[in-house]
Amino acid sequence: EDCRAEKGFSSKPYRDRMIVIRQQSRFAYFIFKLQSYFTQLLIWQNELDRIVACRGTLTEMLDASTTVIKNFMFVSDNSFNVIARTSNIEPPDNLHRLIIETGCLTPQMIEEKRHRLSEKDYYIKPPSDLTPYARLSRPLYLNHTYFGSLSMSCNATPLTEGLKDLFGILAR
Repeated sequence: EDCRAEKGFSSKPYRDRMIVIRQQSRFAYFIFKLQSYFTQLLIWQNELDRIVACRGTLTEMLDASTTVIKNFMFVSDNSFNVIARTSNIEPPDNLHRLIIETGCLTPQMIEEKRHRLSEKDYYIKPPSDLTPYARLSRPLYLNHTYFGSLSMSCNATPLTEGLKDLFGILAR
């Protein structure tokens, strides 16, 4: 916090996303792990770009993202039908198993107002009696027309601002 104030950074908008390192002793292992993480993110973004350039499928994009995001994800269209899902991560709970088995969102989920969000908004549901995991959704728009939504169960990685950022990259 003191370093950010000295450098003229405002701590409010980036408090949970900024890393400030002050080297007081040797810590090469930490620097190596940090560099590895950023390299992994760069490789992932390049892989997403490659899939788009080769006209790949939504499932390929979701599967490429599981190494970074590590949670179960699926895409539903504007009629609430499941059109893609992670193939290497199984649904983590009864709600998500039911969605995949029927190929459609449940009536409780359809009643939720997720499809009326603007292009950059997130829909966040905390754990409830429906599922023990937090859920994160983001509407998908093609040429400013609602196409469907990208949804995730935060079963392996908890819901944080960083996870929302990664999820936003995938949605774009």
